Amino acid sequence: MFKKMMKRMIAVIALVLTLIPALPTKAAGQPKSDYRAWANDDPRWCNVELGNSGLTINDAGCAVIAFDKLLIQAGIKTTAYTPDKLVAWMKSNNQFCTTAGYRAQVRSWSSMATISSDLSYVGSAASPSASKIMSYVNSGYYVILWVTLKNNQGTHFVTVANASSKSSNKPLIWNSTKGVSAAANIDKDPYTCFKSVDAALVYKCTKQTTPPAPSPVTLSNQILPSGTLAKGKAFTVSGKLSSGSNIASVVFTVKNSAGTTMFTASAAPNSKTYSLYSLDSKCTFSKLAAGSYTWTLTATNATECDRWTGSFAVKASTVKVTGLTYPKGTLAKGSTFSCKGNVTSTSKITKVTMSVYSTDGVKQFEASATPNAKSYNLHNLDAKMTFRKLGAGKYVYRVTIVTQDGISTNLVSSSFTVK
Repeated sequence: MFKKMMKRMIAVIALVLTLIPALPTKAAGQPKSDYRAWANDDPRWCNVELGNSGLTINDAGCAVIAFDKLLIQAGIKTTAYTPDKLVAWMKSNNQFCTTAGYRAQVRSWSSMATISSDLSYVGSAASPSASKIMSYVNSGYYVILWVTLKNNQGTHFVTVANASSKSSNKPLIWNSTKGVSAAANIDKDPYTCFKSVDAALVYKCTKQTTPPAPSPVTLSNQILPSGTLAKGKAFTVSGKLSSGSNIASVVFTVKNSAGTTMFTASAAPNSKTYSLYSLDSKCTFSKLAAGSYTWTLTATNATECDRWTGSFAVKASTVKVTGLTYPKGTLAKGSTFSCKGNVTSTSKITKVTMSVYSTDGVKQFEASATPNAKSYNLHNLDAKMTFRKLGAGKYVYRVTIVTQDGISTNLVSSSFTVK
């Protein structure tokens, strides 16, 4: 029965593929941090080719994504094993169909189980009822459903969500629909989402491990670029990433308006917290030309990939400073420091901010003024800068000047240590 089903599956998929138009290489989807909601158009893998078919995951990758979700749910892989990695394994192990016209498709669902000695293929069931699917789930099996989309728009593959199905006492699935919210792809009823449920592809995991619960990475105390920055001046990023599980990777990228990467700063913390200040030396804001830019911060742990984005502009600034003093090196705990400097600008200075932060972005103290003049003496704020109250640790001293033309000049950004 399985061979007949596979022949039918290939024939139907072949018909569907003939109806798929050529799509642009760039997809408009957004990354989803929860692996259950991973979709074909995720920019992290949407342009990866399926075999040598000329089609990408964005075009026809639902089977790959469904199987990847099954592997993670079964505890065989973690969320670090993204669909592009699965495609690479499939290419290396001849898991794509070799027949012309079908090369984007899985060659054999049973041989896909060779990805792990802990996984085995149980078999398939045609047109399974809800009770049949639940019998698989309650037996501890993992299931991919082959379905027909509504209005006969083609075939599709989705993953049965075991825990949610048991809790609801009915089959629920994780979908990979493009261009929808994460919630729209999680824990859906396959019998209402699709025209028909045509087959269940059933796997057994002998490892019987429980996959890790989703544990998002959170960002706090962040100081990241926004508004308009002064050309030729540095900008110090800071903030704290936190997670219930070890953060495997952190990547901060700045791109220009054409989408060209200007610089990337990355780290592999392998810890539950991470200070963004550790990336600062790799962030070459001072080398950016005048123009518009976007930034992306991505943090990945064992279960999720979380992402933050922002934008800023760079323009020439007329701000100058003379007689500047600022803390650097090591200060003795309990000692004071006198902040000095005369700032001038051809455009009126609307705000001056002098502050000290810990390297994880927590503000220790701050003083500000609104001169509305073309010059300002930084020493006017000195009395409010209570360096003597700082405990032992590492800190960042900042002076930011905002002028009437909206340009924010990071005049000083200096790290120092208190011992």
